[in-house]
Amino acid sequence: MSISNGIDFKQLNERLLERKSIRTYGDKYPTNEQVKEIETFIKTLNEIETPFKGQVRLCLQTEDFSFIKTFGFITGSKYWIYGVIPLNNVSALKQFGYLFQLLVLKCTSLGLSTVWLGGTFTVSAFNVLQYDKNKEFIPCVSPVGFNGNGNEFLARTIGSRNRKLWNELFYWNSFNTPLTKELLQSPFNENIFESIRWAPSARNLQEWRIVLTDQNQLHFFTIDSSWKEIDLGICVAQATVVLEANDIKGEWIVLDSHELINSLHATDLQYVISFITQK
Repeated sequence: MSISNGIDFKQLNERLLERKSIRTYGDKYPTNEQVKEIETFIKTLNEIETPFKGQVRLCLQTEDFSFIKTFGFITGSKYWIYGVIPLNNVSALKQFGYLFQLLVLKCTSLGLSTVWLGGTFTVSAFNVLQYDKNKEFIPCVSPVGFNGNGNEFLARTIGSRNRKLWNELFYWNSFNTPLTKELLQSPFNENIFESIRWAPSARNLQEWRIVLTDQNQLHFFTIDSSWKEIDLGICVAQATVVLEANDIKGEWIVLDSHELINSLHATDLQYVISFITQK
């Protein structure tokens, strides 16, 4: 399946590396024009085809949310983005991670700040939102606004700008050989993998791994963890933006996992999906 869906991936990619987690927001709020752009983009995301199958409904909360105190160190935010998925649906978790990351990058492209929040709030905080609490679930939310010059020490302790090294994330032809910049060949380059490396994840553990083959195929794997589904969706979204922005066309497909795990020596890893470039 190819990805296009009318999304301006080049726009999302332009400020991709500028994005960082912001936890303190000022008294300046998104403009009406910015809110309209976010709402239009959400409508697009709720209708597009993605590499994953799962029901996700993204939303923008425009009523004042500042009265909610359950977010601890999040201060000053008025507007929030969030998503609703069916309970106990693994595919929907991947889909959510994919779509929500695209939405976060859209906010970044508009000059707005965000921070992924999952597991640090109680569902009761969202009683003001309209969803079926018996059948649906909100995996993550994010404030949307302008940086209020918050506590940088707190950001450092949480690890908002830490990422794993290349040799921990990327491999060449199998998991026996870490990918180095010298091994890259057209159409791939250093900037592509560096941009993927900066994909956010829960506690920045980045429990996904990618193998690049000499046939220009990318194979995505995960380490077993409680947040692996969402984090993998985020990683694939980041990769989609970077690949599309660099005019690298191809298809996202699921191959035979048993054969691939054996051929790539993927010990203790779970295969998820592959990107096969067009020749």
